[in-house]
Amino acid sequence: MEAVPWTLFIVWRRTCCTQRFKDEIVLMDYTSGKYFGVKGAIRHVFDRLRDGASLDEMILDLTARVDVTPEQARADILAVLEKMQAAGVVVSRI
Repeated sequence: MEAVPWTLFIVWRRTCCTQRFKDEIVLMDYTSGKYFGVKGAIRHVFDRLRDGASLDEMILDLTARVDVTPEQARADILAVLEKMQAAGVVVSRI
């Protein structure tokens, strides 16, 4: 699978739904049964992603919330996006 590109748009699959449980957000594709959980500080990034934020905006949000460098925030966010893409809950487009 191709890695999530630096310049990206995320498209939510129409067959996905989300649910919040205390400190976790769960995304599930109800046709395939695949799901993906988002916990910790990265769940705040999820909200920004859902609202259409750019990668740079998500990095700024994460660095404002936790003590992490922009480089580490970028790596963490891209790692989560790649996992979301592999789980099939989002599709990236250039």
